Amino acid sequence: MNGFGTFVVMPVFFCVVILKSYKLAFFLKFVDIYLATVGIRDSGNLGALARLCHNFSLAGLIAVSRVCEIDTRAYRRSTHGARYLENLIEYSSMSEFVSNMDYVVALSARLAGSRSFERKVEPLGQIYDDLREMPFRSVSIVLGPESTGLTNADLQWCNRVGTISIGSKSPVFNISHAAAIALYELFRDPFPSPSIEISPMHGRTRAILLQEIERTIEMLADDQWWRIHMMAILRNVFSRSLVTQSEADGTIGFFKKINGILDAISKKNENE
Repeated sequence: MNGFGTFVVMPVFFCVVILKSYKLAFFLKFVDIYLATVGIRDSGNLGALARLCHNFSLAGLIAVSRVCEIDTRAYRRSTHGARYLENLIEYSSMSEFVSNMDYVVALSARLAGSRSFERKVEPLGQIYDDLREMPFRSVSIVLGPESTGLTNADLQWCNRVGTISIGSKSPVFNISHAAAIALYELFRDPFPSPSIEISPMHGRTRAILLQEIERTIEMLADDQWWRIHMMAILRNVFSRSLVTQSEADGTIGFFKKINGILDAISKKNENE
């Protein structure tokens, strides 16, 4: 490269670096990122996750149905992240946890076939690309127990299921290693500046929407197999779509209208 090329390219390169740094700072200011674990059994791993929360300046560490104790080993592994153990956010169930999050991304190394509704695993990069389209206020990355990972029942509560694509015959990472890679991938390519004109669907709204959908399905058919699979399909549709709050409110109203009509028909048939 000649001198003139260097003179032009280098300032542009530094401008891009500065712009990315600004976007990252803006992202950290407006989006609360949480790291969550379900049924964690090893206190050392819990401490390692607390250390990661400190490294990436996360909003908090969440434990759902925690099994291990918060002991000396946990604090020793947490090092400078001890405050995340002291302020550990705990929930007793996945339903309680997701109702307080706008978007939940699960991590799993187990792939599924095309007929599996719950375990539709996607590359993390693809999920993060989609997240850039919506200015979520709270996003959580959730990992399962060390020995088994997240169950299909756990995954039903999550918006997306991500996997770390490394093309290896041994794709299963230690829980803290998987969390570190997932967080690095998230912060390496930060979200753009949030738009104040778009409000994403909140976690509590999603729970209400799914509740109304389930009521509709129960009134439409007695076939239990059909109910379970139709609910799984619709849950995936609304969990993976980037739905705005106003769209969610309208959809809830739509299903409430359907449920009202079905209730009226049912009562009329009973009277006859």
